[in-house]
Amino acid sequence: MRRGNTTKQRGMALIIALTFLLIMTLLGISGMQSSIMEERMTGNAHDHNMAFQSAESGLRDAGIWLLSITAQPTPNDTGSNGIYSEGTISTAPTDYTFNWDTLGTDYGTNTSSLASDFPQNSKVSKYVIEETTFIPDNLNPESRAKKIGVFYYQISAIGYGGTDTSESVTQSVYEKRFN
Repeated sequence: MRRGNTTKQRGMALIIALTFLLIMTLLGISGMQSSIMEERMTGNAHDHNMAFQSAESGLRDAGIWLLSITAQPTPNDTGSNGIYSEGTISTAPTDYTFNWDTLGTDYGTNTSSLASDFPQNSKVSKYVIEETTFIPDNLNPESRAKKIGVFYYQISAIGYGGTDTSESVTQSVYEKRFN
């Protein structure tokens, strides 16, 4: 037996064990950070989904209101009767500078829908309706004058998620015949 080599190897096992412990600690910290990031991403995706569903509900709410009216409303520059004239909205509803608080109609204002349908959302969804065009049934000038044909409306809606920073804007075109 050689006893002379044992004195040179003292402490080497401790250094190797501490190195492995350091590597395992770094891997554990990296795994925790990755889990935290995935949890945030999942929360953001859920928040965005809530906003999208709310915006879709705003589109449906506006469509229900358009379906329920029997007389063709006269669109105007202020949207005071619920419908804006074509081209009167200065900023496109999909632009982040669009002022939804002053120009938009709250979800449920013109229908029996309830804002409490979305209790977890930070704000009530809103919509704007803009008349885009009228297509007469035929080329007869009388049809155009009597507004016999199809009206097209662009509906834009915004929905909010659980936080104010989560927004989703959706748009749809709706056609309606009043005669």
